[in-house]
Amino acid sequence: MKRWIVAALVLALAVGAAVAYAYAAPKRYDAVSRVVVHPVPAGENTYAGIDVLRDSQDQGRTMSTAAAYFETPDVVAAAADALGMSADDVRDHLDVRPLTGSNVLQVVGKDEHARRAAEIANAVRQAGIAQRTARFQAQLAAVLEKVGKLGSVEARRRVVDLRTLQGRPDPTLETLTVAVAPADAAWPDAGVVLPAGIGIGLGLAALILLLPPLLRPRRAVIDEEHEQDLADREQALGRRADAMAQRERELGVVVEEARAAKADEGRLARRIAEVTKREQGMARQAAELKQREQTLHEREQTLAERTASVEERERRLKTRDAGLDARAHELNTRAERFAERERDLEEREAAPPEPEPEAAQRPGGWTMQELDRAVTQHADAYPDRVEEWRYYLHFLREHTDVDGRLPPTFDGLVAETFGEILDDDLSSPG
Repeated sequence: MKRWIVAALVLALAVGAAVAYAYAAPKRYDAVSRVVVHPVPAGENTYAGIDVLRDSQDQGRTMSTAAAYFETPDVVAAAADALGMSADDVRDHLDVRPLTGSNVLQVVGKDEHARRAAEIANAVRQAGIAQRTARFQAQLAAVLEKVGKLGSVEARRRVVDLRTLQGRPDPTLETLTVAVAPADAAWPDAGVVLPAGIGIGLGLAALILLLPPLLRPRRAVIDEEHEQDLADREQALGRRADAMAQRERELGVVVEEARAAKADEGRLARRIAEVTKREQGMARQAAELKQREQTLHEREQTLAERTASVEERERRLKTRDAGLDARAHELNTRAERFAERERDLEEREAAPPEPEPEAAQRPGGWTMQELDRAVTQHADAYPDRVEEWRYYLHFLREHTDVDGRLPPTFDGLVAETFGEILDDDLSSPG
């Protein structure tokens, strides 16, 4: 009977201790900020040379790498400066873990004040994304400078793709939810502590009932073997109590995760829908960019053809200009000769007439009709002299008589200028 009383007292004490712990123990609030991880596909070459999170067959490893970004000393130090805390305090109040079975990362801030817990989670999340964004933009600028020096079409296409990423955050990390101050404490949880206390109490009571009747007066002396057995049982009981306490803590974490998952299930579904919509928009933009690249390529080909045509025209113009320069030089030479002969004629006209031999006193020398006919007949044979001959014909017409005959004083000039085209029958005038 006494064993039952002791068992009942132990059970009552265990339950009372659990109740006291559930309502009197210091409360701890867990605030969760979630980040969606979008690893870059392994075959994507757009981000070559840039340290971004890439996809692998082991999703757990990818998520562990993403979680490590938010626990680096630089991120913890930046969050500590923003919160006015030490880096060690921030690290003690921080837990970063992936959400099981998803690509969502949970940044958990833990503190006895709900608002402070949310501030820790948000500060660490912001610092982590800011650090990754700064690193991403620095490496993007270096790659753009290197690729921009290349002149190939593929290099120009990649420059267009990379410039769209300037000023944007790391594409592999995106904030899903911002941490808010939780209304309920994560620990101690009466729904977990009380059943655990009852279970521990029942276990201890069962052990008391199953142990030998230690409380009977007639068992005043317990031999050494029984004492050792009791000690072993007490140690086993202690280990079991520790195991139950550990299980209790694990149950508390599981319950908190279940509550958070249930509370955010609707928001997560909406967020996934938004992300899906954005991915579809990005796919459309990629198609438009591809079309623009095709158009640009066609314009480049057209420009190359036009450039070749312009170069050919320039070559022809240069050849033509060279010919025109030579022609201009030839015309200038002829003009000088014309001017020299014109001065000679003017000097002859101004000089007093010399007495001519009797043969030269005939009425006239060559006629303009004869000279015009000779020039017309031989124009095709002497195309380079036609212009000169016609200039002299124009000059000589001013000195003909009414019959179109030139004075004998011009015979020497006519013979010198037109001698090579005069027929044998015109070699002697008259």
